[in-house]
Amino acid sequence: MAKCQCRPDKYGTKPLIVAVNQLKQSFKIAHPNTVWVIDITTATIGTSVSAEEMWNCPSGEDARLAFISGEAKKWPNYSEGPGARVQRQHPDTALVPHAKFFDLGDRAFGVCQYYSHIGHTVTFGKVGLIKADIKKKSKFYWRKEFTESYSKDDKLGHEMMEVCMEKKKKLASPSIKCSFIIPD
Repeated sequence: MAKCQCRPDKYGTKPLIVAVNQLKQSFKIAHPNTVWVIDITTATIGTSVSAEEMWNCPSGEDARLAFISGEAKKWPNYSEGPGARVQRQHPDTALVPHAKFFDLGDRAFGVCQYYSHIGHTVTFGKVGLIKADIKKKSKFYWRKEFTESYSKDDKLGHEMMEVCMEKKKKLASPSIKCSFIIPD
């Protein structure tokens, strides 16, 4: 048996030779920092648009079934998170939905995100949506939050997103019951 040729490390020893990366993965982005506009009314997403042009994210169960069937891949601006692998392995895992709204001044968009016990599983969204007003006495509300920032950089009045929340026994829970408006 050959003796390991190792070098000392603060956590023990490490091999002297590291395997060569033969995968040679290349991640080329054709158009960085670009938002693609896709017409959500042509996608099958499990919800429909009423005469008022209101739109809501599909339920967690609708998203789970669409993920299993592959239909979710047709949703606009579809992307998968780390939880997608486990969702494929255990398709009976429930998904928790959450609606989010980003208004960046020159563009705004609504996002539907779905989570499992692993974390983020699936996201899709539509550019150009407007968040709908919510009745004052509703248990659902849009909450302003900071995102992608360090707390030292957070400035009140400069929140970067709004998330749909539901009041449940003095706690706030993620929700999809806040509607979006599709402008003409």
